[in-house]
Amino acid sequence: MPLIQIKTNTAAPENAAEFLKETADEVAKLLGKPPSVMMSEFESGRTLLLGGSDDPAALIDVEGIGLNADQAPPVSAYLFQRIEQELGIPPSRVFIKFYDVPRGRWAGNGKIF
Repeated sequence: MPLIQIKTNTAAPENAAEFLKETADEVAKLLGKPPSVMMSEFESGRTLLLGGSDDPAALIDVEGIGLNADQAPPVSAYLFQRIEQELGIPPSRVFIKFYDVPRGRWAGNGKIF
């Protein structure tokens, strides 16, 4: 079960749910996972500073079992472009963290993965 969390100090776009679904579906595809197992979260209006500045910024977490370093470049390229296009936040104000969650450390649907 991959997870993407997008946190930003900007206002949510008018179509926030659609933006999140499209973004999560593409990230799932890039990770080689079906969108049906992707979980996603979008938090807008956060207090978020980068370099002491409250200019528009975003922090994105991408988590999943079996993530590897080879997946980071295409996912990052997509997310930098998507966040700039949809939220107006330049790549220089976006940080993305990738987490490979070990098996046995993620549970869902009543079972441990």
